[in-house]
Amino acid sequence: MIFKRWAVRYKHDKSPLDGCAFVHKAAATDAMNAMPNKDKLEVVQVAIMSVELAEHLAGQLSEL
Repeated sequence: MIFKRWAVRYKHDKSPLDGCAFVHKAAATDAMNAMPNKDKLEVVQVAIMSVELAEHLAGQLSEL
């Protein structure tokens, strides 16, 4: 299964902040706005999947 979540991440390198994955976009936006360096951050939608699924998809891609 693949789950969609909202995450707060750094603009410069696109890495997510620890503990900043949310079900609702508003919660992610509120968390970002409460941070002192919010001008360096952004809220984006991300996908979360199991390692097993990721490995399966990677195996399928390598066969192409």
